[in-house]
Amino acid sequence: MNAPQVNYLNIALMLGSCGLAFLVPFELILFSYAFLGPLHYLTEISWLHKRNYFTTGKNDFILLIFLGALIILSFYFKFLLSWFLTANDKGQIIVSAGLKNLVDTLDKLVPAFTFLAFGTGLILILVKRKISKWVLFGILIALTWLLKEDKTWLVPFAVFLPTLIHVFLFTGIFILVGALKSRSFSGLLSLLVFIGCAASFFWLEPEVTGYSVNERLRYNFNMSFISLNFTVFEVFLPAQVAELQTANQILSFIYESKAGLVLTRFMAFAYTYHYLNWFSKTSVIQWHLLPKKQLIGVGILWLASISLFFYDYKVGYVAIYLLSTLHVVLELPLNFQAMKQIAEHTKFFLKPKGRDFAPLKRLKL
Repeated sequence: MNAPQVNYLNIALMLGSCGLAFLVPFELILFSYAFLGPLHYLTEISWLHKRNYFTTGKNDFILLIFLGALIILSFYFKFLLSWFLTANDKGQIIVSAGLKNLVDTLDKLVPAFTFLAFGTGLILILVKRKISKWVLFGILIALTWLLKEDKTWLVPFAVFLPTLIHVFLFTGIFILVGALKSRSFSGLLSLLVFIGCAASFFWLEPEVTGYSVNERLRYNFNMSFISLNFTVFEVFLPAQVAELQTANQILSFIYESKAGLVLTRFMAFAYTYHYLNWFSKTSVIQWHLLPKKQLIGVGILWLASISLFFYDYKVGYVAIYLLSTLHVVLELPLNFQAMKQIAEHTKFFLKPKGRDFAPLKRLKL
């Protein structure tokens, strides 16, 4: 497909995702994460690897993988504790004081590791010399250490970067890059439709009486996205969250309030279109050129992950969390490359007529 055809296809995918998000938000986000997510992670990591993750050094990705492992360390450590240790009558894991301190310390370091990975992604696309990279990385570590106790923005940033920033903001950045590069009607229209779909969830008053979330959906959502919803409310609706005194009130606010429905509709749209947008880029992925062994391997892993979600959504979520986090971290240099392209194309519009402009050719979206 040519560029205009891809743009119009993406417009259709945006509108379809938006419509489904209005109708069945909780069902859609859980379905998209379980069925589309694993295939997206597997194919994109493979695609990034062939392009050296858009970094300036051959082995730079190893540092990103190491930082990604630090980010997920706390998550899997707590999961292993819940698997092997006993719980009290309230479902709380019984641990020693020393082990609890270790868990708390790892939890507190996750935002710092996330910020460190974010800054590292920028260093790896701007700097070529190894010594310069390590000097800047050392400075970044020192800065991260100074900020590690800051809960005002660092903690929300660590929650939003691998979730809403990744699936919505970065997706919008790629759409903007495409519109700037093509300077076509279809490219501009796709950007406007994307913004319009996202805004529609906040403009149109939701009807909560005709939609309910059953127990199975609540269980699956509790195992995956509920902490994200609550963090969004803590950041953007602190006064309303302060009034929630019990767990039942919190759950009722997330599943039954207008604010809860608006947020989940937006999230369902963002996640679903993020995945579909990737699969629409047939000229980028080039499915027809992938080796058969690779396609078979990806297919087997994808079906295995879906089976885990069918067995128990929590088990599937725990298994896929590794790929989900790693693909976010490994994509950071590409995200910064896209921002770099926006800056270059913006300069083009600001330059006087008659001056040459050489757009970046390394990133082809």
